[in-house]
Amino acid sequence: IRCYLNKTKTTKGSYFTNQTKLNRLTKIRQFLNYCMEKPREWLKENPCAGITITAESKEVEILSNEQVITLLEAAIREKEKVRQVMVPYLVLGLFAGLRPEEAQKMQWQWIEPQNENGVAQVKVPAEISKISESRYAELSEAGWSLLHPYMKQSGPVGWSRRAFRRIREKTGLVGMAWVADCIR
Repeated sequence: IRCYLNKTKTTKGSYFTNQTKLNRLTKIRQFLNYCMEKPREWLKENPCAGITITAESKEVEILSNEQVITLLEAAIREKEKVRQVMVPYLVLGLFAGLRPEEAQKMQWQWIEPQNENGVAQVKVPAEISKISESRYAELSEAGWSLLHPYMKQSGPVGWSRRAFRRIREKTGLVGMAWVADCIR
């Protein structure tokens, strides 16, 4: 396993970064733990035990509250057709933590309305998830109040690259180094 992690290359020909090695090791370790559990007991011990990999944790870059408010206000001021696409896209990222690629592929039928506790849920199916695993994301009450007026029964939520760039230009956020996941 150690040899695999150290010698395997990416499709572009470079060796794995320590973060990739750590991610792979975690998945392998989890699978081998599954193999050790009853009733399987195919292994007596996990061959990953004793393998340690250290990866530097990076500070997650996010938008400030003021930038979020400015971005949402600019999207709300857009014409109706653009607003109906861009406000839900931003809300799914800002209030449910969806990755931009996930929010772009989101379908309305995967969004469950607010329950009696004030929480709405967003299903992120495996086919659009970065890690190819289904999950549910919680949408806060504030997020639901922004999203609810745009809700439809089915179909794609959608998004527009040009409209997103225009909104960022209006808010002064286009000149900054934009980190792809900063709206999560």
